[in-house]
Amino acid sequence: MKLKTLAAWLLFVAPTASAAQSLINGQAVQYNFAYRCKGERVIIAHCRDELDSSYCQVVYPDRPFVNGMQIAPVEMRGDVVAKLNACSQTASADPRATAPSAVKAPSSYAKSGKPPGLGKASWLTLWADHDIAVFFNKARMKRTGNVVEGWFTSVYVRPTDLPNTSIKGIQFNQSRYVANCAKGTERLIEVAYFGEDAKLLGGTYLGENLTRFEQPQADTIGAMELNILCGRPQKLANPTPLIGDGDYLDIFYLAWLDEQK
Repeated sequence: MKLKTLAAWLLFVAPTASAAQSLINGQAVQYNFAYRCKGERVIIAHCRDELDSSYCQVVYPDRPFVNGMQIAPVEMRGDVVAKLNACSQTASADPRATAPSAVKAPSSYAKSGKPPGLGKASWLTLWADHDIAVFFNKARMKRTGNVVEGWFTSVYVRPTDLPNTSIKGIQFNQSRYVANCAKGTERLIEVAYFGEDAKLLGGTYLGENLTRFEQPQADTIGAMELNILCGRPQKLANPTPLIGDGDYLDIFYLAWLDEQK
């Protein structure tokens, strides 16, 4: 299954470009800028320093997610510069198409609405397997005409780290989606990460130029989420509401796993 609720972005603060650095088409390297190369965007989010032998975090926002994760490898700076110089187009696809900025505290969600957190609620179980369980709360979904937005809460089988970031020990993941029910499409807006103690560890707000409205493939968790958002029939892993604080969801999940043995 394609776990879209695991979607995550790598977060960095870029240094200022210097005159001594290598050039891309005769211009200084621009960080958090969407270069065009072979039909896709290439974003140099951060480099250790300005030497071609240093390493950079490079984001490829147009590539499909792998295991629910955005493609953002570490590459040698000189190699990235050489690749972009070899491309026929290096102009920005959109000056607003920058790499996401770090979100370090709940107050940083001011523009998009704070994540719902793991307080007391009526939780329904959308999906569960041996790696992850996905829950939702209908009361937290908002509808305006054909557009609906809502949060889905994922629980990992064990605490996990977000690769190449300072966010460690993630037990819960809350993802906010907006769906266009008339077109059958959805878009991920933001992701929030919580530790075992249910405290917010951090998160990411995703701008319109970093995620697109897409029609999820059939028989995926994305398709299930779209059905829930749009009020369509959807079989649940457990139709009985779980009423209580969200930090007990992992206890229910582990109990469910024991039953499957």
